[in-house]
Amino acid sequence: MRAVNEAVELCEEIYEMIDDLPERAEEFGDSVKAKTLDIHKTIEDREVVTPMQMQALQNMRAGLEKWFPNGR
Repeated sequence: MRAVNEAVELCEEIYEMIDDLPERAEEFGDSVKAKTLDIHKTIEDREVVTPMQMQALQNMRAGLEKWFPNGR
């Protein structure tokens, strides 16, 4: 259950980062949000997170972080 909670927290962090993206990254943010929502729903429905889902979320967060070279 701990992994599920960590994954859900990571999803929420991703949503917050998307909200802070600059306007020129809107299309990228929309794509990341759609993928995150899909993974988030699956995790909550099944109450389990797979290593691949966690890795995908971590990769998306890393991609978002590149838009904030000086932090948010």
